[in-house]
Amino acid sequence: MRRDRALCLSLLLLATLLLSSRHWWQRSDVRRVAAPFLISLSDAHARAHLPSLDALPELIPDGVRLHDAAWARKDWRVPEEAAALTALLYDVERTVAYSAIPPQMRRKLEASGRAPHRFAVQQCVTIGGRFLSSEALSFNRVRSLRFTHAAPKGAEARGGHAAAEAGEGVEVAAPRQRELVASLDQQSCQPADLCDPLNWTMADASIGYLQNERAVAFANMGRVTALHGVVVARHVRSPLRLKSSDLRGMFALAHAWFLAARAAHGAAATFPTLSFDSLRTGGASMLHPHLQTRLGRRRYAGKWQGVRDGAARYAELTGRPYHQDVAAAHAFLGLHFVRTDHFVGYLSLTSAGAAAQVEIVGDTRAEELLSSARGATLAVELGAVFYRVLRAAHAELGWDGFSASCALPPLDGGGPGGMPWICRMVGRGSYDSVVSDISANELFELPVVPIDLLDAASRLRRYLLSVGLSAADRSDA
Repeated sequence: MRRDRALCLSLLLLATLLLSSRHWWQRSDVRRVAAPFLISLSDAHARAHLPSLDALPELIPDGVRLHDAAWARKDWRVPEEAAALTALLYDVERTVAYSAIPPQMRRKLEASGRAPHRFAVQQCVTIGGRFLSSEALSFNRVRSLRFTHAAPKGAEARGGHAAAEAGEGVEVAAPRQRELVASLDQQSCQPADLCDPLNWTMADASIGYLQNERAVAFANMGRVTALHGVVVARHVRSPLRLKSSDLRGMFALAHAWFLAARAAHGAAATFPTLSFDSLRTGGASMLHPHLQTRLGRRRYAGKWQGVRDGAARYAELTGRPYHQDVAAAHAFLGLHFVRTDHFVGYLSLTSAGAAAQVEIVGDTRAEELLSSARGATLAVELGAVFYRVLRAAHAELGWDGFSASCALPPLDGGGPGGMPWICRMVGRGSYDSVVSDISANELFELPVVPIDLLDAASRLRRYLLSVGLSAADRSDA
């Protein structure tokens, strides 16, 4: 009898907890730690309904922290915990600048089609990470209207609302970019190194050459670290002709290279990263599409270790996974635009360059699978997401070259401050620009992004839906 009573009480308590959890789930729509990636891209009620990035400070007033309901005085009709979570992760400040415009400058503005009143009163929004304090962004919507010499002739035709041409490949229909694609197609493979890698490159003495149908892997000619490789596309010479199958093959071979390097050099080789620069504006030394792999022994390469340390501090303070909470906060704001079974892609509230930065993050289920049999499958899935991002960014954001870097989970299974599958990508300016896209702002201070991230994310979502590469799509297109 006493045992039956105890059992009934236990069942009642369990039912209460389940109902409470269900209430939270329905109330927040931003899925908590377990699966923040299940948010439907069509769920308008799951977003903050911000009219623009200018309104972000209204959502996150000064002093709001996790579980602080002060934000609720604002009529946003959004989940309390999600807004507070965003405030916990980011510091947001709005400042207003007033300009005195002399008559001659006013006439110049008017003659060029720029409205003087837009410059007279300017609103600046600055965003900084609370746990990754070196990561930041500034947004001022008139920044893109400055008089500069950076824009190439015909730049008004680039990106924007261009529609993709039929078939695979990241080329777009904007006239300037069509011309760029054609121009790159005419370039011969000089030097021939990456077009014939088995004869004109070198391999690590312990690893050798690795190959699959779409890519070849070998050693970097001038290594940054001892375990530094290159994965080159096998059938494509121009980065703007990359197909989903090319990127899936390159990422799959990168995964195989990590495992081979660890097998050849011992268990101390633990921390995998890869980087991908495209075109001369992206810092690529050669036109031929290639990514670089590195496997660290004591820590992640450079800034990625700082990311890992910041995530560890967050987990220690809150008991929650940093990267999953960041992804949930961005989805809540409406900045996500692509989703697959294990990955979500969104425009980041911070950037490393003068363009919007894309982040692709894997969920917690994928973290311990890098060195398992499923690791190769996840690498292929990541390559497919990478392709979708590139295709949309070329079409809607006007990307020509880009720079990207990815960190994968430690091969030893994790430990304190674990790392998910995560990639960061940023556009690197127009191919024919005469001015670098990187300045002291990006190198040492505060990157300035001139586009509204919320509007850009909306355009990226619509584009992927229009070409059949939406979040719901599970094909290999």
